[in-house]
Amino acid sequence: MTRPDLPEMFDEMPPADLSHLSYKHPEPAPGPELLTGGQKVYLQDNESGKFININSSKYAVLETDKRTQYVLVQYYDCNYIVIASGTHKDYFLSYSIKSYVGAYWTWLNARYWAVDPVDCSPYPGLYVTGATTKYVRCNGVEDKKLDELLTVVAY
Repeated sequence: MTRPDLPEMFDEMPPADLSHLSYKHPEPAPGPELLTGGQKVYLQDNESGKFININSSKYAVLETDKRTQYVLVQYYDCNYIVIASGTHKDYFLSYSIKSYVGAYWTWLNARYWAVDPVDCSPYPGLYVTGATTKYVRCNGVEDKKLDELLTVVAY
């Protein structure tokens, strides 16, 4: 039996490697007052009108309904996205070493974002893959998915 390319749970994958950048992860982690102090938003693809939600396996998925709210947090020189509703409330929206987007609980696995529009700064270009479940991935520019890129806005 072969193991599928995608782990069952998003957080079974290591986070994206940022060691090639001059990025230094801020310490300590942001406090609860910073994480809960911002305005709650939804993340929506401008073209399709669909929303980015977190599913039960902690993957970010593109769906027609809006279920997951987020808080955009500026911390030091970077922006982070914190899940503000649902089962994975207070998890960090992040990206894995395999370029999937999803939720990690620990601050050490949090990765930073551009927020206007929402994109993954070090691995730009959000797009979706998958036949039934539409998984959100980053690094679309490098993966040559330019004609499939999402324009994600927070509202």
